[in-house]
Amino acid sequence: MRKPRSDSKLKLLKADAQAELAAVCSADGLEAGRKHARARWNVSVALSTISDWFGWYQLQQRFTSAASRAKQVEEMLKAGQLSTSKIAALGQAIFEMEALEASDASTYLSFQKLKLDQESAKSRAQLEKAKLALQERRVVVMEKNMQEAVSVAKDTTLSTEEQAKRIREILGKE
Repeated sequence: MRKPRSDSKLKLLKADAQAELAAVCSADGLEAGRKHARARWNVSVALSTISDWFGWYQLQQRFTSAASRAKQVEEMLKAGQLSTSKIAALGQAIFEMEALEASDASTYLSFQKLKLDQESAKSRAQLEKAKLALQERRVVVMEKNMQEAVSVAKDTTLSTEEQAKRIREILGKE
């Protein structure tokens, strides 16, 4: 953050006064904020000036918030509390919060769509894995049945008709 100009009336207000002015601007609009500054601190500024200040103030608040979150994540990383998946989820949550704080519905919706796409891809991968496991199980069962059918075919104590009937039963052809 750069040092405010010596003639920047709004940026030179104390932090609590700036927060108060920002709350008025946010709730009631820039014109109300301009009137509030004049009545409360005897600071007269143009509407464009308060508009510029309000944008600067909001950006500073976002920077402060982001720095605080970054510090928290850094401490969690140092403590070994975060796995790779937790870091990814935390990053997603931080970006979503940034979009919400900035009232950026488009970005927020993009993050939500990305999250849904990721969950959908994960579900599809799990489904494919289950299908593959089922196919592998079927192969194992077929191999077992074939071994049993071969042993029946080699069994000389059974007649040819009995062997054929038993093989059909094993292979599920009857």
